Amino acid sequence: METRGAFGDFDGDGYLDLAIFYSQRDEGDSPRDNTVVHEVHYGPLARDLSSDRIGTIRIGSSSFVYEARAIDTNHNGRAELEVFQSGGDGSVSRHLGRQDRGGVYVSREETDVYGVSDWPYREPGALGYGACEDR
Repeated sequence: METRGAFGDFDGDGYLDLAIFYSQRDEGDSPRDNTVVHEVHYGPLARDLSSDRIGTIRIGSSSFVYEARAIDTNHNGRAELEVFQSGGDGSVSRHLGRQDRGGVYVSREETDVYGVSDWPYREPGALGYGACEDR
């Protein structure tokens, strides 16, 4: 199991929010459908990153999340959630999520599909963090 997340202002209220995923890594070419946590903690965040308001990240697949990023694709000052998720057979699918009805809705539509070895790892300026493995 690994944790992925991204910090951004998803609801546009001026506070930093945290989108977080906790999912099981794939084994071979078969995706494991085990994403037990997919939620957004809305700011203001406490020192331990907890918050008074938590929303669900509604996502179509529960396969492994390689990375999550906060980006502003339409330049409206509100972050969108970019999710790179296992598509099976050695592929990584890119999905885009936006604030909707008290949570973040991630489109089932793949905006891009990559091979595991050629997807665009962290780009300059992306707000996110990498792997935090359980020990």
